[in-house]
Amino acid sequence: MDPELLNSPAVGLAEEEEADMDDWKLPLAFMKKRHSEKIEGSKALAQSWRMKDRMKTVSVALVLCLNVGVDPPDVVKTSPCARLECWIVPIQNPNEPEVFSELS
Repeated sequence: MDPELLNSPAVGLAEEEEADMDDWKLPLAFMKKRHSEKIEGSKALAQSWRMKDRMKTVSVALVLCLNVGVDPPDVVKTSPCARLECWIVPIQNPNEPEVFSELS
């Protein structure tokens, strides 16, 4: 017998099994070197100066956003704006004629 046939997995198999063994001869997917080698990222160094400038910008943006006591520059204020007024209750004051003159 041929030595290749002895080492073949199809020796002594039925016809159906031999047909199934033909599938073993098909090339496998993802067996090229590009699929089996280790994937490494780039070895570029991070630039630390860019991070400092970015942090400064973020800090300034936060200060501007959190400036609570000041109105934003794009708000248009109306001239007669709302104000707190004190009310006078005429019944509580014993000098009624003075109260009526204050009310009118």
